[in-house]
Formats: sequence, C-alpha cells, structure tokens
Amino acid sequence: MIRLLRLPLAVQRRVAAGVLSAGHARALLALEAGPEAQEELAARIVAEGLSVRATEEAVTLANRATVSRRPAEAQTDPDAGVARRC
Repeated sequence: MIRLLRLPLAVQRRVAAGVLSAGHARALLALEAGPEAQEELAARIVAEGLSVRATEEAVTLANRATVSRRPAEAQTDPDAGVARRC
C-alpha cells in the first residue's frame, strides 16, 4: 500500500474515494511514461470502466510504445567509444 503513495495525488484521491481499486493503482505504478500518463490512464479507467486486467494490458502497450520511441542514440554501441579514442 505504501507504494501507492508514488502515484500522483489526483490518482491517490481516486483510490481513496473508491473510484479506482488498489489493483488499478498497482497497474498504474508500472507505467513508465510518468505521472501525467498515469493521470490520463486513470481518467480513462474511470470513463471506460476498464478492468484491472485491461488496465495492465494498456500499461504494457504504453510501455512498449515508450521503448520504441526512444532515440537510437540511447542504445549506444559499447565499442563506439573505442573508435573515438583511436
């Protein structure tokens, strides 16, 4: 339960009010895109009545999209530094 304190305050309030379950909140914690994305998905959960399982799937898809959007230079070649030093 203490982990839920890492969520944005607006999401914490929804959990406290019973609008979101602790299961939804745990799924939101895995969202890598940041607090804004967590709040957006929380709003979608409420609006669409998503289940915890559907929320977990949405988080997985969002995290995949985040990884694929990272620039190629973030995935540097470990040998690239060797070429520069020569």
